[in-house]
Amino acid sequence: MRSSWDDSARWFGYFDGVMQMFEDGRATIVNPQAAGPPIGMEEAVICLGQTARKFRVKQEEGEAVFIVGLEPRRVYLIEVDDEEMFEATADPGGIVEVETPKGKESGIRINPAPATAPAR
Repeated sequence: MRSSWDDSARWFGYFDGVMQMFEDGRATIVNPQAAGPPIGMEEAVICLGQTARKFRVKQEEGEAVFIVGLEPRRVYLIEVDDEEMFEATADPGGIVEVETPKGKESGIRINPAPATAPAR
């Protein structure tokens, strides 16, 4: 994901289980366990969800919100302010996309869904 196609653009990449951010002329490894504020890019907001379970984001028109660093293929309960709670399954890379109201700041809460009991 890139902030723009200019030479001075920031980009965020997730390659072979390693997250990287490139800005100011250098690439750095992003620690998904370091809870920090969401990373705003031109077309998306990226939330590091490995340890943080609450986020505040402002999604603009045309942006997506991604929570990254989750357990691959795990089901999560996600609640966005003023919206119904819903279930989402992380993809094989541990990423979930979340829709939030456009143009206003919203809170997002995410927790692993409880394991279901086997059928008898």
